[in-house]
Amino acid sequence: MLRQRVRARGERGDDPSEADVAVLERQLADHEALGDDELPAAIAIDTAQPVDLDAIAGRWLGASSRREGS
Repeated sequence: MLRQRVRARGERGDDPSEADVAVLERQLADHEALGDDELPAAIAIDTAQPVDLDAIAGRWLGASSRREGS
């Protein structure tokens, strides 16, 4: 999905970023997974599907209020 999006952006020529698939490949090669201590603060979002921002905000607010109440 990432590669398709980067290629499409380059073909449209409407993005100021000069990053191309080669840049993406380098970023993916250096990618580090979240640590166990970071996972509780993360919200996974499947951007291959329509994104419901209100639902994401609700999940984020619920998670942040649980962390504050701990």
